[in-house]
Amino acid sequence: MAVGGYVFTYPDVARRESLLDVMNMLDPTDTQFLSGVKQSQAANTLHEWTIDTLESVGDNAQAEGADAPADASNDPTRPQNVTQIFSKTAKITGTETADALNRVGGNRMSRELMKKMKALKNDVEYALVRGSIASGVASTSAASARRLKGIKNWITTNASNYSGVSLTETITNDIFEAVWQHGAQVDAIYSPMKGKRRISAFTAGATKQVDINDRRLVLAVDVYQADAAKMVKLFPHRHVTVSGDYGTTATPGFDVLALTEDTWATAWYRKPFTKALAETGDFTAKQLITELTLEARQEKANAIGRVFF
Repeated sequence: MAVGGYVFTYPDVARRESLLDVMNMLDPTDTQFLSGVKQSQAANTLHEWTIDTLESVGDNAQAEGADAPADASNDPTRPQNVTQIFSKTAKITGTETADALNRVGGNRMSRELMKKMKALKNDVEYALVRGSIASGVASTSAASARRLKGIKNWITTNASNYSGVSLTETITNDIFEAVWQHGAQVDAIYSPMKGKRRISAFTAGATKQVDINDRRLVLAVDVYQADAAKMVKLFPHRHVTVSGDYGTTATPGFDVLALTEDTWATAWYRKPFTKALAETGDFTAKQLITELTLEARQEKANAIGRVFF
């Protein structure tokens, strides 16, 4: 309808919509640990490996003509972890999958499976960092499921509580030295962004580098140099400390993981796969499944500092 001799766009219902043909999504999908450590194979839901050690170091001076010294060898130990099943389901109605439907983002099932895979990887990363072992029982209840032991529960030898203490360069180097005493060198730190920023503040000689063999999707990695640890990569990580871990004050505490990355591995019992579910109605459903556990090949080569401020 003309208004004042003009035809305006405001009341024109014949106008077509302006809809960008791109689906935008913003969600955290950082899986630095899952993407960066070694991969192994599990042949059973109870997965084991062996760890051996040298005899304790000491004064070794043998008398001339003496008998052979006593054998002081140590027996290897056999740690174990259990596999955890991770799964997501995508379920689309028949109407949604109809060829006549013209929608942003293309095929809905393909897009849902892509989203589910990202979400599944997030869940795996969360468990690898924070998981608490549970053997599971013969039941389909979620409460009875097997649960793998994650990094934070594996590290016991070099574990310290710093409640009320601010993270400093001296403390960071003390953590590195504790690992060095056991014959290893830390090469990665995982902490919340608060811890990452704290460490970055005292890395005067840091450079921005990414190893070409490190396939993790990061734009840049701060590298920290220390006497007891060389080329330590600093990763901000969303699951090392989460909301509710240490109260709800304005400045809640946070944890720091100092890792020797090649002492860890993900052991896959079932690599991720998709299977179609039975259609009992007007819908299509697919399930994403994977099953894996975490190998802690030498927990003494790692450290954790808890409740920094």
